[in-house]
Amino acid sequence: MKPIIVALLLTTCALAQQTANEKAAWQGEENYWRYLKAGDKASFMALWSDRFTGWPRMESAPTGKQRIGELVPAITPTDYKLTPLSVREYGNEIVITFYRVTSTSNAATLTARITHTWMRNGDKWQIIGGMSASEDGGTALNK
Repeated sequence: MKPIIVALLLTTCALAQQTANEKAAWQGEENYWRYLKAGDKASFMALWSDRFTGWPRMESAPTGKQRIGELVPAITPTDYKLTPLSVREYGNEIVITFYRVTSTSNAATLTARITHTWMRNGDKWQIIGGMSASEDGGTALNK
């Protein structure tokens, strides 16, 4: 129990010291999941750069924004919990996030590790790259 408390305290301290850009990118992650849960596909898709390339856990190879849009019905949660692990700014235009998400859909619960690279595009932040993996190393949508 003690290691869990220490990890939570360290995460809380790290998030409290975020830059404005780090906060903006993390807000993007929170919006990502809120939009998914609400079924707001238009807002969800606006988070992704047209040039996005990433590797979702359920795909056998990297893919682009169009495929992410096709996956929305399969990845829409009924509930979720985010655990931020690292949100770090690089320069003034790039932020990389690492976190765990535990999501429930169709009565199945999955914990996944996710990383996204966010880039400022004018006055908004968009995902330009990313990767996810099931916590247990599997690739199924629901385990």
